[in-house]
Amino acid sequence: MNRYELGKRVPAPELIERVAVELNLPAAYFYAYRHDEAELLARYYRLSESEKERLMAYLNKLV
Repeated sequence: MNRYELGKRVPAPELIERVAVELNLPAAYFYAYRHDEAELLARYYRLSESEKERLMAYLNKLV
């Protein structure tokens, strides 16, 4: 574990995916650079498909 924390070793993508499934998070959560980005990904992942569509429509109006 210490090697992961020090950045000397990177977990395999398959391991990240398994951990993500167990924690009900997207794998991208673990690759986010900032905490707020990770939180945004986690919240988006938990939305229903219709909620995701509504959110994307709203974001398209903003940007």
